[in-house]
Amino acid sequence: MNSGYATRLTTDPAIDNHPDLSPDGHLVVFSSTRGSMDFELQLANVTNVEATAHPLTSHSYPNGPQTFYPSRHPHFHPDGKTIIFTLKNRPLDQPITIISECSSPKIIVPPRFYEGVNVIQLDETGNVTNYVELDIRNAWDSVSYPDIWVPGTGTYVGHPSFSHGGDKVVFSGSIDGDGKVWEVYTVSYNPATVVLVSNSLHRVTFGSVVGPNPIQMSAGAHFTEDDTQILFSSTRTPMGNSQIFRLPATAISTPVTNATQLTSHPANDYVPEALMDGSFVVTSDLGTNGLCWPGPGPKADHDLVIVKTNGDRTVTGNIS
Repeated sequence: MNSGYATRLTTDPAIDNHPDLSPDGHLVVFSSTRGSMDFELQLANVTNVEATAHPLTSHSYPNGPQTFYPSRHPHFHPDGKTIIFTLKNRPLDQPITIISECSSPKIIVPPRFYEGVNVIQLDETGNVTNYVELDIRNAWDSVSYPDIWVPGTGTYVGHPSFSHGGDKVVFSGSIDGDGKVWEVYTVSYNPATVVLVSNSLHRVTFGSVVGPNPIQMSAGAHFTEDDTQILFSSTRTPMGNSQIFRLPATAISTPVTNATQLTSHPANDYVPEALMDGSFVVTSDLGTNGLCWPGPGPKADHDLVIVKTNGDRTVTGNIS
């Protein structure tokens, strides 16, 4: 049963996803395939998205020509003028076999692109004035923590977001080269110089291997309102479905266990974001367990679900 109402913001036939509101609530940034062969960032006024949406990124990367590099997972800095996001732009020059969460094994032929994290800064009119690639390796203390990152470029970064204080970034990362094992990381960020702070990279989660899902993924992380905790989703569950977990922001290489699990639902719960009252909102498929679609049984709809501190779940409104 639905509770409340959902307001549709976009009507374009393209795919629009990963939205994030500016701190003042007036703007929304999202990734979209509108006018593009792959995902690019769009910025719009919340009150009239279709009339005001305009691209922030394009196929042309500042470091040289490129073709169809998807830009995804945008998130506003508390200053309202800085947006962090991911970009697949680092090529691999040889074929490789991979298994993704929702597909059969397949051969990826050149070029294949690994995914990194980037920042753009906007002027008062919403135009890009600065574009910076943030290299995680620059923040890695390879002497003290040699196993948490790798020196090469064969890594993936997903769902970066800023702390409410604006001086830290939480993100998911995969360093196995195949994108099969993902952990949650934090890194300090200097908003004045738009750089990651040296020796500040920490791995928050580390394993363990649980359940039948071939993708051991702890990802979709956000800080709580006071920046003391990190909420994230993980497929490290007995059924292999994605559920919500919480760890202290100061945690280092901590195993994901049911002791830190906040949801135990047959659905897949993804990408939690904290609300001010201690509850949080997630995207959920609301259905019986299934690692992905296609598969047996009906395809489940996805909705926003508010999860209260006592575990009660409220669907915010189905607009499908």
